[in-house]
Amino acid sequence: MADNLMRDVKALIKRTARRTLMFGGRELTPRVLFFEDHAGWPPNVEIVETIEPRVQIARVTPDPYEVFPNHIAGWAQGMYPFAGEAYQTDSLRLWKGQEVRTLGRRGGLVFSDGTFDRSTFQWVSPDLRPPILDWNGGNLVVPNSPEREISDPCYLAFNSGHTNYAHWLTDNLIYLYIYVTKLKPLGIKVVLPDSLSGFARDTVKILGITPEDTIVAGDEILKFKELFFSDTIYFGEIPAILRRAVDYLKEKALSLDVPVLADRLVYISRPDATARPLMNNGELEARLSSLGFEIVATGTLTLLEQIKLFAETRLVVGQHGAGLMNSIFCSPGATLIELFPEYMLQGHFWNAASLMDLQYGFLSGTSFDADSSTVTVDGNWEAASVIDVSRVAEICTRISKGPLGRSSKFR
Repeated sequence: MADNLMRDVKALIKRTARRTLMFGGRELTPRVLFFEDHAGWPPNVEIVETIEPRVQIARVTPDPYEVFPNHIAGWAQGMYPFAGEAYQTDSLRLWKGQEVRTLGRRGGLVFSDGTFDRSTFQWVSPDLRPPILDWNGGNLVVPNSPEREISDPCYLAFNSGHTNYAHWLTDNLIYLYIYVTKLKPLGIKVVLPDSLSGFARDTVKILGITPEDTIVAGDEILKFKELFFSDTIYFGEIPAILRRAVDYLKEKALSLDVPVLADRLVYISRPDATARPLMNNGELEARLSSLGFEIVATGTLTLLEQIKLFAETRLVVGQHGAGLMNSIFCSPGATLIELFPEYMLQGHFWNAASLMDLQYGFLSGTSFDADSSTVTVDGNWEAASVIDVSRVAEICTRISKGPLGRSSKFR
């Protein structure tokens, strides 16, 4: 009996180590399709087109930048001056597969050979996880669910991180751009979730995607006779095609409503933030307002209103958060100044600014931690902090008085 128990325990450990997915009672094994050799691909899967090859992206030199000596936590390793001023993107390709499934509004790719692509499930947000269980342990358990067969050729135009505004603009906008420029003209339908947020629905409408173009993904598992899809896009390694996608969206959104001279100053306020609250935000807002800044809570605006506002903005300042991604709608040469909590530096908005030909700089506050050696990335991700208001105001004054696209060297 003891031998049988030990055998069962070993089998459980083995199954867990494989990070398996239970799909309708069937055990599936993980893969990362987009990084595998051709010989290892599932059957009936092929690359249709390489949209963008591997590209090295040059980051602009942060100006200004300021860190504390003890900024050594994990995220800081991806930020200047710790990292090189370039990053490498992976290829962005258009794929086609037969008999491919997705988990409804959760997205993901499940193949006919009994495998699933792990990278397409990586951004699943908490509100989308049920009935996907045991996510933190690495296993995905999907109970028996209704399955709908789709005979029309389709393109999967979203990932499971579609509920986040910044991820939507850097990841999913690219997918939609690929769809409207390459696949919609061929009569191929687009797959979108029924849970799209308002900004996502606005994007779809602005791009001219209609209900007749769309297969809606809900609770049902979708089984496609023929499904087109693209490589997973990583937020920290945004492909260069983002600039074309943003320009296309701005052209559709602004139409004949040409923005005035880009001369507005905007501070992105997060008054109700529970993650990374800025404890002296009121003081900072008052000081920046006296310098001519508009205090804007981007979450209260429609996507069209945000595009128009930032197309007219020359200097954007704000605490690290999804609203900063609106800076991609600014004209080339505009400046983004990102404010970080201590130990929480990231390169995401730096990358996006570089792709859009924006100036970029960052300043960090303090979370009053007495022992930096105990700080972890996860532990400080949502920490409250304060910022040196006089320092921020001084830098903003110097930058705002300079010509568009040129800021004073200020360290």
